[in-house]
Amino acid sequence: MKKQGILHSYLSNLAFEQEFSKHLGGEYYCLSVNSASSGLFAIFKSLGIKNGEVILAAMNWPGSIWFFELLGLKPILVDINLETFTIDPADVQDKISYKTVAIMATDMFGYPCDWKSLKSVADNACIPLIGDCAQSFGSYYNQQQSGCLADAAVVSFGAGKIFSLGEGGMIYTRNKSTFSQLLKEFGHPDIQRIHLGRVESNLVGNFRMNPMAADEGSSKISKVLEYIKAKFNEDTLGSVKIPGTKPNFHRQIIPLYHSLNESYYMPIPKEYLLTPHKVGKFKNVNSLYNSYGIINN
Repeated sequence: MKKQGILHSYLSNLAFEQEFSKHLGGEYYCLSVNSASSGLFAIFKSLGIKNGEVILAAMNWPGSIWFFELLGLKPILVDINLETFTIDPADVQDKISYKTVAIMATDMFGYPCDWKSLKSVADNACIPLIGDCAQSFGSYYNQQQSGCLADAAVVSFGAGKIFSLGEGGMIYTRNKSTFSQLLKEFGHPDIQRIHLGRVESNLVGNFRMNPMAADEGSSKISKVLEYIKAKFNEDTLGSVKIPGTKPNFHRQIIPLYHSLNESYYMPIPKEYLLTPHKVGKFKNVNSLYNSYGIINN
C-alpha cells in the first residue's frame, strides 16, 4: 500500500482478511469494517433482519443496538449466566415468540457464550443467531474462535480491546451467500470485483477499515494470539473456568467467597446495564448491580 504512494487500497484489507480467515481455520469468509458496531448493522441489514423482535442479554454494550430503530427492531432483554455474564439460553428459549426475528449473543469481557445451546434454540425457531464478539478475539469455544457457530459474527479492534488497531472490526461467516450479500450492500466496487468478479452495485456505504490499520493487523495477529496464550497460562489464577471454553481474559472474573454464599466481584460500567429502571426483572443481572454499579452480592 505505501509503495503505491496512496492510502486508498483494498489490498491491505484483503491481506488482513485472509490472515484472519487462517486464524478461523480457513473455512470462513471475512470482511474488514471500520468498527464492530458498524459490522453488526451490516450483518443485520444484509440478512434482512428487520421489523421484529431481537433477543439479547440485559447486560450488554448499548452501542450494539444503535441501529435497531433504523431497521424497525425491538430489543427483548433476557437474563444472563452468572459465571460468564453472557446470555442465558434457557431464558432465550422462554422469550421466543412469533415476533422474534433473531438472537444476538454477546461475549462479555472475552468470555464465550454457550454457543451450542444458543444455536440449537435459533435453529429450532428458524431464526438467525448473530454473534457480538467485539471483546473476544482469541477466545475459544470448543476449540474454535468464539462466534464461529453463529450465522455471522464480528470482533472489534477498537481502543481498549485485547487486539487494538485504534479502530476497526472483522465480520466472519461460513455462509458464502451471506458474505456475497454483505459485499453487495457494503463492499466498495473494487472489493466486489475481487470477491464476486463483477460489480453488483455502486450504491453501497463505505464501512471499510482504514488500510493502514489493516496493515498493522496483518503484522500483529500472530503476536497477539501468542500473547493471549501466555496470558491464559500465567495470569488466570482464581478466574472462573468454564469447561470447553478458553476466554481471552479481556477482563478477568474473580470469584470471591464469603459466608456460605458465592459472590463475584469486578467493576462493571453502568453503561452495560441496558434498562436500569427495570433491572429487577432479571434475577442474575439484578444480583450484580448495586448503587455503585459494582458486582458484589
